Amino acid sequence: MQANLNLKEFIGNALYTLVRKLWAIGLGLATSALLARGLGVEGRGIYALAILLPTLIIVFTNLGVPAATAYYIANHEYDLEIALEQNVSLSIWISFLTISIGVGLSLWTNDLLFPRVSLQLLFLALALVPFMLLNANLTAILQGLQDFKAYNFVGVFPQSFTIFFLILLVWHFELGVVGALIAQGSGQIATVLILLAILNRKTTSFLKPKIFPDWLYTKTILTFGSKTYLSNAIAFLNYRADIFLLNFLVGAGSVGIYAITVGIGEQLWIISGAVSTVLFPKIASMKEEQQRNQLTTLVARHIFWFNVFIGLILFFTAEFFIVLLYGSEYKEAAIALRFLIPGITFTGMSRVLANDIAGRGRPDLNTIHSIIALIINIISNFLLIPQMGVSGAALASTISYTS
Repeated sequence: MQANLNLKEFIGNALYTLVRKLWAIGLGLATSALLARGLGVEGRGIYALAILLPTLIIVFTNLGVPAATAYYIANHEYDLEIALEQNVSLSIWISFLTISIGVGLSLWTNDLLFPRVSLQLLFLALALVPFMLLNANLTAILQGLQDFKAYNFVGVFPQSFTIFFLILLVWHFELGVVGALIAQGSGQIATVLILLAILNRKTTSFLKPKIFPDWLYTKTILTFGSKTYLSNAIAFLNYRADIFLLNFLVGAGSVGIYAITVGIGEQLWIISGAVSTVLFPKIASMKEEQQRNQLTTLVARHIFWFNVFIGLILFFTAEFFIVLLYGSEYKEAAIALRFLIPGITFTGMSRVLANDIAGRGRPDLNTIHSIIALIINIISNFLLIPQMGVSGAALASTISYTS
């Protein structure tokens, strides 16, 4: 006899998140097409590398604050007012750390990690760091509160700003990669402003951020966060190491092709992403092991078969879809996408299981599988990229993701 899983609430939240992600996919594909056609293959690759710098460093320096925030709010360890006040302060201090590291990497390793990307572009990309951090750390509060109506609104609405400025700066004024980075920044700023407005309306008093975060709060958050951030950082590196290696071994043009491949392939994660977002705080708030086990296994197997179905459709329509949306110069991305689809399919189920483990307070266990997958990914990329180019990077990712 199954325990009461309260599936109505869970499914409702998942559907809210799914609808948002479907809408976000439409906006994301529009953004991707505008970038691809407005920047060209080479420019699209340079943009992907430039925006990867702040994203990668944030993953390694956010110290797990978003995951820990969602976990402790879902557990009712901290209330909204404290989390909002402290997360703004933490975001500011982590921003200084992140930008400092980013400037150092840009100056000392530019020729090795970012060949063909100017320092000016890298520095402009680093200016996005404070807004990206605030976005992640404030959104986590809504996730912990399980307020998925507000969470999903924030995830969609600001993208319209990005699209507007892409059309204005990249297509009308032809500012190239610089215009694309400014457009990306507009979306990040809009997200932060909307988040602050929503969260302030939920509090009894207006936000009064402190210069220095509370030591006890910081210690508690970072103790849990340190377990999650390493796993997330390694997993992210596993998803993006092939971009560095492609640029190093082949060139920025190949990165432009591969960015399209990955961008489309990762849309297969729409269902698993929606469900995982809801599952993490749900598992954290549940006390009965039987309920946790039943919910996760039920979700994981349905996610897997859905991804198999969608993956098969995308496999046979890849070339038509890519040429229609991006143009014939990106036709190679269709071949690479077919190599990538099996790995993306398996990863969808893996993400559900990983969020269950994190929700049980053991995110450190995810680190082990992330390290193994990263090692396999790097070795596979070095073996396959020289032989197969962009398709080799996609096949290496499938081998790694499947493992």
